[in-house]
Amino acid sequence: MEGQDEVSAREQHFHSQVRESTICFLLFAILYIVSYFIITRYKRKSGK
Repeated sequence: MEGQDEVSAREQHFHSQVRESTICFLLFAILYIVSYFIITRYKRKSGK
């Protein structure tokens, strides 16, 4: 039973790390896209 608990704990840790990395990447991508659109919008206004 202990061996299976250890594998289960390692799997849980692995999945939580993957989930954390995925959430951080998605957050970064969303912030990057939003900031890009904000910058291009204000750049267009100041250029005219």
